[in-house]
Order: sequence, then C-alpha cells, then structure tokens
Amino acid sequence: MNQENSILQIRLEEDEHYRSTVALDVANKWLKVSPQAGNNSVVLWQKIVSVVTDNFSDLESLNTGSLYLWTAWRVRNFSHSAARTRLVVKRDVSDRTGFKVILEREFAEKRSSSNEVNTLDYKPTHPGLSSRQGDHRLSARPPVGDPGRGR
Repeated sequence: MNQENSILQIRLEEDEHYRSTVALDVANKWLKVSPQAGNNSVVLWQKIVSVVTDNFSDLESLNTGSLYLWTAWRVRNFSHSAARTRLVVKRDVSDRTGFKVILEREFAEKRSSSNEVNTLDYKPTHPGLSSRQGDHRLSARPPVGDPGRGR
C-alpha cells in the first residue's frame, strides 16, 4: 500500500451537552438585580417571584420573610452525560433594595448506557466551584461561599 495515497478519516460525535451549555456565560455567577427608579424592593421581589414561577415549575423553597428562594433541579439527559440547573435568589446584603441571582449548572458523565447518574457525580460547569456548592437538600443553609449565609 502506498503511504501517499492513504487517507485516515476520523468522525467526531457532536457533544450535545457542550453545545447546549456553551452559551451559558452567566451560569454559576452571582448577578445583581436592582429595582428601577421609583420602585422599591417589594415590587422587585414580586416581579422576580413571578418570573421564576413562570419558568420553573417546582420551587424547593420560597421564604418571603427573608426574601430567599431556590428552585428544584431541572435535569436534561444527553447521550453520554446529564446536566442539571436551578435558580437561587436572595437579598443582596451590600444593596438592601436589590437582590442577587445565580443560575447553578452542573453536569455528570453517564457511567453506562442505563441513563442513570448518581447525584454525587455532578460537577459544576465552571471550574473553581465546589461540586457540592449549594446542595440545599443536604442542608438547610444557603450555598457554601454565599456571603448572605447568616441572613
């Protein structure tokens, strides 16, 4: 066989998880939300709760006294991995009229074709975050590293 005429073709499978998450630059980053001029934090809180409940069907916690909420994990399964997403909203301690919002996103590789993923297998989609950051089902406290932890 002549080496010059040999062609090696490699076909790479498209990664669905990467394609669906690459545009989420806001994932796992706290964002500040402040009320518009003339509005107060009560109006902003009502709008935030309305938007969150319109887009997430399950709330794990809604505490109107401390102005804190988080949604249940929303899981998306892909052929070789799974991704889960949830939203956390809390009062901003540095701006008493504003709020902080984080869209927590984690992923896990599937161990087999059974489509099962162990909860402990999930890792944050952004490096530098603890893989267990913010798992409120394990604790009644807000996420680790959360400056508003003491409320």
